[in-house]
Amino acid sequence: MPAMFAAWNLLKSDFLAARWLAYVAMKGLVPETGSYSDTLDYGKYGTGQSVLIIAQKATLDVLDKIAAAATDYLGLSGNPRKVYFRSRWHVMDVKERRMFASPLQWQPEVENEICLGNAGLIALSELAYDYAGGYLRSKKEIRDSATHRLIVLHEMLIRDKSNPVDFLERYTEYDFERLLVESLQVARAALFYFHESVTTHERRLRRDIGEVPVLSVPSHHLIRGEDSNIQGLTPEE
Repeated sequence: MPAMFAAWNLLKSDFLAARWLAYVAMKGLVPETGSYSDTLDYGKYGTGQSVLIIAQKATLDVLDKIAAAATDYLGLSGNPRKVYFRSRWHVMDVKERRMFASPLQWQPEVENEICLGNAGLIALSELAYDYAGGYLRSKKEIRDSATHRLIVLHEMLIRDKSNPVDFLERYTEYDFERLLVESLQVARAALFYFHESVTTHERRLRRDIGEVPVLSVPSHHLIRGEDSNIQGLTPEE
């Protein structure tokens, strides 16, 4: 079975897991098993708040995984284990690897695929550009904070009430939930764009090669006997 089937299963399940974490946290369904000190600044602490932060990180981790899968599937340059969504598609500045080269240009293999008609790859690269330094950058910054620093969620933020500390970042719980929903929308869009780029590539291969065998792909749950009512799926379905 081509590795892309496993990759797509994992990308989809990772996104669904992040979305489920966001849902149970927002609905207050996460059980609490600890007790915490009050910081007297309307800070909220507990497993529910931590699950919100973990969901934000897990949601945007999907983007880097899409970059890894695309690198392998499309035969792009670079090690799939060391690529990142923000820098996968465009040429980066030689001296400053965190900056895009000027003028902005696609990496050669990406440009070649796009010139062959892969519109899904255009959408992915534009999304990555906005994520790296455009209007979506705030989502990336919160993801980095959730990974490397500490985030405190508050009922309300009161100026001069909380001590400014470099390793702490503060948001109202309402604002953070809104950002999390927006991040889920970004990841969902990226999954659709990636799916479209793979579909477009496969259609071109079929057109160029001619008649190719059809691979019948059964349901994972049916094979494992988890749901006898699920029917096998073919690529067309």
